[in-house]
Amino acid sequence: MNRVTAIFFISLLAFACRGQTEKGAPKAIGGCAVDTIKMNLKQTNASAANKSYIHIDILSLEFNGENLYRRICLELAAFLDSLDIVTLSRSDIIHVKSGPCWPPYRITFHVDPGSGDRLEKVKKLLLATELAGYRAAAERPKGYGTFFITCRRADKDLWTVWYPGRQ
Repeated sequence: MNRVTAIFFISLLAFACRGQTEKGAPKAIGGCAVDTIKMNLKQTNASAANKSYIHIDILSLEFNGENLYRRICLELAAFLDSLDIVTLSRSDIIHVKSGPCWPPYRITFHVDPGSGDRLEKVKKLLLATELAGYRAAAERPKGYGTFFITCRRADKDLWTVWYPGRQ
């Protein structure tokens, strides 16, 4: 009887996992179905030996087009580099298709800020300069704006810069 039960459970497990490997099946992250939109930028993958990295996320409620996201990534990477902040990795555009994850569009930079107050300098630089033709605001606009950039350590938000629209 044990052998029959084991075969039954193995068959049931194989049947349940069948959809996980089918081509085109959406990825799931945190209970959300997501897909990735490639930006065709050179991938950044520095040594992630430092496990205390910081997340800098580019977030939006609406899809703003690959060209705008590409431009934002390139300019943000240049800002980080100018402040000697090492980018360990960067995602492509993550699109949440369904589930509780918010907002629906995200690009994540994992960075090693080094010592000092460099993260505050990033915030000040973003607030003082245009990014991809958009002027930043310190306060959240109605509707969250065209996009916004957050800086966080694990689950602790450090700051957010909002981009309400073209000036």
